[in-house]
Amino acid sequence: MSVTQKERIQIEEQTRDQDNSDQWQQERRKWLTASVVGGIAKMKEKTKKSKKVQAPLYSTFRGNQATRYGKSMEAVSIHQYVSHPPEPRSQFLS
Repeated sequence: MSVTQKERIQIEEQTRDQDNSDQWQQERRKWLTASVVGGIAKMKEKTKKSKKVQAPLYSTFRGNQATRYGKSMEAVSIHQYVSHPPEPRSQFLS
């Protein structure tokens, strides 16, 4: 599956509020994400890989206690980050 640059921009703009976006959920099911591929790569040989690939396609997950807590703290986290941005750091420290 491929999309044009224009389509990518349109999808991104229409799905920014991911948690509250049915369209985002639909779009996400169309793609094998890095986390899914990574999960497949780490699986034991005897495990059925088809189930791991199908899981995101048919997922009904809509959150749990941890994700609800994270969602409830987003505004606080954003405020703290904006109020106290991290110091720039060099990746090449001697």
